[in-house]
Amino acid sequence: MEAATASVTAGFILSGLIIGAVFGFILQRGQFCMNSAFRDTLFMKDFTMFRAYLTALVIMVIGANILEEMGAIVLKRQTLYPLANIIGGYMFGIGMVLAEGCGSGILYRTGEGLLSAWVAVFGFFMGIGATANGILNPLLLLLKNESSSLSLSGKPNAALWELIGNGPAIKWSVISVVSCMLLFFILRGKPFTVKKPEGLSWPATGVCVGVMGVV
Repeated sequence: MEAATASVTAGFILSGLIIGAVFGFILQRGQFCMNSAFRDTLFMKDFTMFRAYLTALVIMVIGANILEEMGAIVLKRQTLYPLANIIGGYMFGIGMVLAEGCGSGILYRTGEGLLSAWVAVFGFFMGIGATANGILNPLLLLLKNESSSLSLSGKPNAALWELIGNGPAIKWSVISVVSCMLLFFILRGKPFTVKKPEGLSWPATGVCVGVMGVV
């Protein structure tokens, strides 16, 4: 029994190291960062990185739901706490701007040896600790109590398609419509004329990040 447990644990560690190394390589070579994606979109009207993000999003939505349909995984949808989501998203956005990188961007920049990225990672852990067990925990409990959750279609964690109905047909119809809308935005204009001086192109980055997200 102990040998089997040790074998499974070793398998998890080994697979985690391999997937982490591959994912880190993709992030670094593609310079994939949500802070850069939103900044370039809003202030420079450059949609290159945002296209990569949307490409990854489409692949992950489709891939994860296929795996769920196959019974390989169970998607644990989170309870909707509107106020907590808004405040948390706003604070995270401020943090991305101040740290000059999102979670993924900061992590691969630590691998590049950037001192400011290491400081930001330290800030991540301080923030997590303060919220989970420290001075900010009362605020967390206030924002995520049962009375502050929002139920849609009779569920506190309803999926998007459940706002319309239930069943595989409705689910995949909604996923198809949303995916087509995103693909329309991704492919509009002349996106493939954008060339990077080095590293992965935005289509390759988006596809690779999406596949790794599913894995």
